[in-house]
Amino acid sequence: MRTGSIKRIAGLAVAFMLAIGMISGGSWAYFSASATSKGNSVTAGTLVLTPTVTGSGPAGKCTPYPPSGGNSGYVTFQKLYPGDTGSIQWTLTNNGSLNGTLTIACTQTFSENGVTQLESYISQNDHNHNGTGDLDVCVGIKLQCNGSYIMGDASHYVAFSGLASVMNSQSQTMAASGGTVVYLLSWSIASDGNGNIVEPGSGTLVNQNVIQSDTATIGLSFTLTQS
Repeated sequence: MRTGSIKRIAGLAVAFMLAIGMISGGSWAYFSASATSKGNSVTAGTLVLTPTVTGSGPAGKCTPYPPSGGNSGYVTFQKLYPGDTGSIQWTLTNNGSLNGTLTIACTQTFSENGVTQLESYISQNDHNHNGTGDLDVCVGIKLQCNGSYIMGDASHYVAFSGLASVMNSQSQTMAASGGTVVYLLSWSIASDGNGNIVEPGSGTLVNQNVIQSDTATIGLSFTLTQS
């Protein structure tokens, strides 16, 4: 009797498991969830270089010009003589969305611009004897980048002629959204008070009349490239 009962129980158990299998095979249940991702886009970053040019000098001798015709602005100084001083400041701002690297292409042009009667009597006139005049050695400059001297120092000027090579070697990182680089050029025509110009650096005395009508021009091109 006990053996027969065990077999029936086992048989029922098998039948029950088969029934479960049939039920499971006949239906399917699952959980689900959903999400959306709309408005995906690709936008290129920007580099926007915004320059501002300002100047200061003797009253009536300094004229700043606003941006015009692709020129970002410039400053002219006229009717200068020994003892005059002044400055030009270039403030450059990266208003784009990408970090950038600022480089500069600088040119300098010096000219005798004709020989006045007084100049013709001075052997020192046009020291290079090539029509470039004397402002390259008679004008002293100091150049700062973001407040640090890169030409001259607080107490000493250096010759104007060296500006282009220093400017052309510049490479400055500019952060996106407002990164700024400021160049401040200070200039001076030093006089000994006795009719002579004191050449910057060497201290050589030169008859002040050698610079009459001479001209100097600085051309700057600022370029901002992606870092």
